[in-house]
Amino acid sequence: MSCTPLTTHVEERLCQGNRKEKISTMAEITITTGTTPRKLSAVAVFQGPQRLRIEALSPLGTPEMMISIFDGKARLYFPSRQEFFPDIKSLSPWIDLPLEVGELSALIFGALPPLKSRYCVMPPEKENDLVRREIVSSDGNRRISVWTTAGEMEIKKIKIISREQSEITVSYGELIKINGFSIPQQVNFETSSFSISFLFSDLELIPEDGQSLELPPPSSLLHLE
Repeated sequence: MSCTPLTTHVEERLCQGNRKEKISTMAEITITTGTTPRKLSAVAVFQGPQRLRIEALSPLGTPEMMISIFDGKARLYFPSRQEFFPDIKSLSPWIDLPLEVGELSALIFGALPPLKSRYCVMPPEKENDLVRREIVSSDGNRRISVWTTAGEMEIKKIKIISREQSEITVSYGELIKINGFSIPQQVNFETSSFSISFLFSDLELIPEDGQSLELPPPSSLLHLE
């Protein structure tokens, strides 16, 4: 089969780069390594697939961990330890997901990660009630399989395979909607040794107030690079 250039229409539908609404939601996060799950409650705010802020809460309701992902860069803050990481490209030191932070925020949002290099797409194939598209980077370093609904191209599953054959599978539940805005209610990431899931509820649109989602540097703390 021939691999043809990715059309602007397909890329816009899958990457959702034009989504700029700001929305808050409650989140239940489950992290599993081996057989040991850890559950966290959190508040999340999205502004499109490239801007995200999550505040994980302790059992007392105080912030335990705060992270912002803003246009491909992340800031991470642990209030109890007064540790602030100001310029992060990957979260691999903390979680076993070999993704750049911009890719992670897009996948949580329910969108395809940004396509930085030239990609081509194989002819779509129907699988049961879904349509599968194989998207291949021109350098051969990455292959992305995307399963969508036929009409609206709603993403239901994404599988990313690198040249080293590391594999990440992300699956999505039904959409939850408010005033025309929607995100998947459930998002599940799986690798061979790690999984993390997000369960979102209580969506609320935030009026545009000009405030950035990027974490400001807290005062009187230890900066770590």
